[in-house]
Amino acid sequence: MPDVPVYEPEKVVWKVDSGLGSDAGSSALYVCGHLLIIPSAKGNLHCLDRNTGAKQWVHKVGVGIANPVNAWIENDKILIFTSTMDGMIELLEIEK
Repeated sequence: MPDVPVYEPEKVVWKVDSGLGSDAGSSALYVCGHLLIIPSAKGNLHCLDRNTGAKQWVHKVGVGIANPVNAWIENDKILIFTSTMDGMIELLEIEK
C-alpha cells in the first residue's frame, strides 16, 4: 500500500474535552449561528460556542435522540427540532 501523506492543519482553532464520556453519541454535530449542537447517546443536547468551544448549556430531551436534529435561524432566534426514542417531539427556541 502506498504511503499516504498526513494532513497537518495550519492551526487548530480550539480543542476542548466535551466531558460527554459515555454520553457521546454517533450523531452528527450541528452548527447554527454561533452554536455547535451535539446530540448525545443518552438523549441530551449539549451546546458549545462554535467560535471558542465554551460550554453554553445542556438540555435533556428524552431517553435517546431518534432522528437527526434540525436547527435553523428564524426571526433572530435559533430553533431546534428533536425527536426521541420515547416518541416525544420537541421544538427549542434559543435567543440568538
